[in-house]
Formats: sequence, structure tokens, C-alpha cells
Amino acid sequence: GANYQRQRRRKYGKIYRTHMFGSPSVAVIGDEYVKKIVLGEGTLVQTRWPSTTRRILGTDGIVNGDLATHCRIKRLALKAFSPKYVGTFAPVIQAGIAAHIKEWLGRGTVPILEMCKQAVSKTMMTVLLGIKSDDPNIQLYIQAADDIINSILSLPLDIPGFGFRRVSHAKDAKTSQRFPTNIIYIHAILKPGLKARELIFDKLETQLKSKFNASDEELFGDNGGEYESVLLNILKLARREGETDIKLRNLQNLSLEFIFAGTQSLQCSCSLVTFHLSQNPKVVERCREEIRTAGLWDIPLTEINVERLQGLKYVEMVAKETLRVTPTIPGAVRVALKTFELGGYQIPRGWQIIYSIRLTHEEAAGKVLQNGGDKQNSPYSFLPFGKGARMCAGKNYGMLYLKVLIFELVRNADISLVGKCKIVEVPMTRTDKSVKI
Repeated sequence: GANYQRQRRRKYGKIYRTHMFGSPSVAVIGDEYVKKIVLGEGTLVQTRWPSTTRRILGTDGIVNGDLATHCRIKRLALKAFSPKYVGTFAPVIQAGIAAHIKEWLGRGTVPILEMCKQAVSKTMMTVLLGIKSDDPNIQLYIQAADDIINSILSLPLDIPGFGFRRVSHAKDAKTSQRFPTNIIYIHAILKPGLKARELIFDKLETQLKSKFNASDEELFGDNGGEYESVLLNILKLARREGETDIKLRNLQNLSLEFIFAGTQSLQCSCSLVTFHLSQNPKVVERCREEIRTAGLWDIPLTEINVERLQGLKYVEMVAKETLRVTPTIPGAVRVALKTFELGGYQIPRGWQIIYSIRLTHEEAAGKVLQNGGDKQNSPYSFLPFGKGARMCAGKNYGMLYLKVLIFELVRNADISLVGKCKIVEVPMTRTDKSVKI
């Protein structure tokens, strides 16, 4: 957890040797060192995912695709999430958040993590995948997304606390014998995720296959006012730019990455921003003052232009401060491609490098709210979405969601905790399931 990391930092400094999952590793803290790691992607270091993750996500997307596939799809995804396209999915985010907060107010007391999960998942399904929130099977797809995420996060390690250990130590109902091989253990863990993946793939094939076969006139013609998902916009971008190598399987694999990167981390961030608002009434009041000054207090959320929401700088700073103080993803792991020097130490080829996002944020001088929002010591001292070649493609989507959530919460509710708040730090930082507001 965070306290253990801080103890190690005080004892050993900002670079020290450790082990992770039995492999020799180096822990790295601080923007001056993180910068070299994130800018060294592909030359000094590379990302290496567990076999379970590779099995679920496949090899035709951004994460596990070959270099050409990675670059081609990442470039299109970045365009589809760029400010130019924010206006296409902002109304869906606004309508979804408005509806969910209205529901929360009607209930009075709500379990915040579960409520954020439902709100984020339904919006993600519509914005990213094109599965509408009123689809009769929407809860089935949300559960499928959970199964995919849980399978991705299940590392094949036989140690206490991991799903792999629970499965590998299970007894066969008929023979009362342990499973014979690790292959069966892994299959047992991945089975729900693999089944869920096929469910999502089948849905996307139904939605997108005809688009691949459509003429330009049909693909780019009037859609009757229907919302177009990020996946569909990526297909359109590829067609406009003559990218003939984009196939249905690429978008299907990309959908799994959207589910992994755009669901659980955002759910956790939403639960945390709600918690922080409940603990900081002066911040809530200042947000309200900014909204009133901007003339947005009495306008229904669904009628507000996204540019006006983006102009609320203090609301944006509150979102950033949440991500700085409690980053959902506490760190990242890379593997050294060759021996290189960092901070006066030699990092051998093949060793793992673990850079701490949480402690790097704490190392930065001054808080976001105290120094104007963006005046950091370095761009590499604020890393909630990563940096460099592996920076999250959906950064604009995630930030917009948090800002709209803050906006609508402070306009409509006074937020207070019911009982104590427990913050969970592994594998992602979030409020505990028991926390209610």
C-alpha cells in the first residue's frame, strides 16, 4: 500500500532495488527519473503485460499489437478522442450524469462506488462502444465488462490474496484432487473473461460489420441524428485517410482496451472525487461561485454547450487535484530493453522498472489548487493518464466526465459521508464498496 511505499522511499531514497513477483526490479520516484522512463518507450524500456492480460486483450489492438498495428490504431484513437470530437460525445456524458444524479437524489443515501460504476459503465457503453443505455441487455454487457476487467487483473501468481491462488487451490468436486497443471488454473480464471469477450465481440459485429461493407456515401451519409460511437468514428477516420488495414477484429480488440482503461479507473476516480467533495465544503462553495459567475447555475445540464463547461477552470482544478492526491492507478511497470543509467545507478537489461505515480505526485512542490492548476515543476510530476507514447488515449474523455460530474453534483446536492470512509489502494485507488454518501 501507499504507507509501505512511503516507508521504503524514506529509507532508500527515490531509486532503490526491490523485487516484484519474484523478478529483480527497480523502484523509481520523481519527475526527473520518470521522464527518462516514459520518453524511453521502445528504446530503453518496453511494456510487458502478464500472459492473462495478453490472452484477454488479444493481439490486434493498441496494447499487444505489433509496432505497425499499435501506431496505426493509437493514432486514429487519439484523433477520435481529440478536442475536435469532444462535442460529439459530450451530450451523452451530460445526459447520463444528469439522469444518474437525479436518481441518487431520489434515494437520499447511496453506495457511491456502485452508483459510479453504473453511471460510468452505461456512458462508456454508449460513447465508446455504441451500445445504448436503454438496450434491453445493458446490464448483461456491464457484467461482461466487469468479467473482462477482473480477468485482466488476475495475475497468474500462487500467493495469498490473488484469484489465481483461490482457483489453483480449489478441489475438484468429483475427485477431490487439485487441478493438474497451471494451464488449467489460468483457464479457470480466464473463462468468465473469455466468455464475456465473445459476448461483446458478437454485439460489435452486429453493429459494425455492415459499416465495414458500406460505401463512402452510406458510411458518411446522414445518420438521422443518431449518436456515433468512438469506435465508429475511428472507422470513419480510417476510411477518410485510406487506412485499408483496419479490420473488424482491430475494433473488437480495441473495445476491450476501452473497457479496461475507460471503465474501472474512471469509476474509481468518480468515487474519489465525490468523497473529496464531501470533505471539503469550501471547495464545493467555490465551485458553486464559479458556476454562478459563468451564468450556468439554472440552465439544465443537457442544454449547456460543452465549451462553456470546459471554461470552468476551478472545476477543472478540482478534478486534477483529485487525480493528484488520489491517482487511481498508483504506478506503472516497464522492462529494460538494455542496460542504462538512471540517477547514477545502472539498471540491467531485463530488469523491471516500477515508477510510482502516487509518490511522484507527492514529490512535486505545491498542490494544484495552490499554484494555479497547471504550474507544476515539470510536466512529468503529474501523471494520472501517463506520459509519452503510452499516454492514455482517452484522457479528454475522462477529464470531461469528471468535470461534468463535479458540476452537476455541486449544483444539486450537499454531500456528506454516512459513517467512516475507507480508501482501498490495491489494485486501484478507490473508495471501499461499503462507503455511502
